[in-house]
Amino acid sequence: YLVTEDPNGSLAGGLFIFDITRPDDAVRLGSWTVSRNAALVEKIGNFIYIIDDQPFTKGLHVIDVTNPNAPRRIKFWETDGFDRGLLVIGDYAYIAARRVFDRRVHSMLFALDVSDPSRPAVTDSITWDGEITGLAEFNDYLYVSDQGSHESHLNTVDIFDSAHPVLAETYDRNYTSGQVAIREGMAYLTDADIGLHIVDISDPFDMDEAENFERVGSNTSAIVNGDLIYSSGSGFRVIHTENPFQPEFTIIDQGMEYRGMSISGDKLCGLTNNYYSVGFVDCSDPEQPELARRLSFGGDWSGQAHDVAVGDDVAYVAFEGLENWDISDIENPVKIDNGMPENLGFITETALAG
Repeated sequence: YLVTEDPNGSLAGGLFIFDITRPDDAVRLGSWTVSRNAALVEKIGNFIYIIDDQPFTKGLHVIDVTNPNAPRRIKFWETDGFDRGLLVIGDYAYIAARRVFDRRVHSMLFALDVSDPSRPAVTDSITWDGEITGLAEFNDYLYVSDQGSHESHLNTVDIFDSAHPVLAETYDRNYTSGQVAIREGMAYLTDADIGLHIVDISDPFDMDEAENFERVGSNTSAIVNGDLIYSSGSGFRVIHTENPFQPEFTIIDQGMEYRGMSISGDKLCGLTNNYYSVGFVDCSDPEQPELARRLSFGGDWSGQAHDVAVGDDVAYVAFEGLENWDISDIENPVKIDNGMPENLGFITETALAG
């Protein structure tokens, strides 16, 4: 599933579905077009939720892909914009969106009943003062990071009653709020200015910072790999979480700025160098991953990449088109002629399903 946007505003972006059973012979099945600023949110059963920030079509589109040859929109939920964050837990989805009232744009956390994913229904909402930057769940609580004009917060939201989330606690911090990942009672928050914060959330009503790392580049993402946290920045840090109050870490490929990352099994790919190259990383030893190969745009690609997804020994690199790379030998990735058209527009996000 590919979601594209048209960089010139003259064409339509939208959803494109390809059968990649054979990565070297991708077959286009169907598409659904929308105006320019589309981004994939979530696939729930046979339905795909797509957000769009373009005027006149701004909102959440529910696309039925039961027949991938003929996707169709069956519902539209209008909003005034979106923040970053959507999380599906059981029959409910929690989405960070915006509403205009009192002559201001407000960030809000909405609870949607998706027991019938073709008909998502809002059951409740919470209004935020700042922009929501990340969502995660642990022990029947949501942890919501937000960024205000002068300070940021990590918030605990009680979802014991899934339909009616309640703000339970707010932890004030003076940092640039980013994404949040959680493992065993610890929240790991990215910070573009400082680095990475580790917050003890074992008591959701008494959160406290356990540790933080100094700034190592624009830290924008963190992913969990077993007992380890991979944090992006100047290189990326492998953080050992056995003792989160005194975590140990190693830095891989420190000379490059890592942004988006995707991992599958023992192979990781990360967008580097301001999205102008991709690092292929061997994680067969997850505690000591090694950079196996880097391919730069302009040589193997032209332009900037927007997303990367890894699955079944194939890396899918999205930019102005999509390229597939056979990474069964991570040290020697081989480009696969996937048969896809090169004029799809800017592919903003990719997802693998099935």
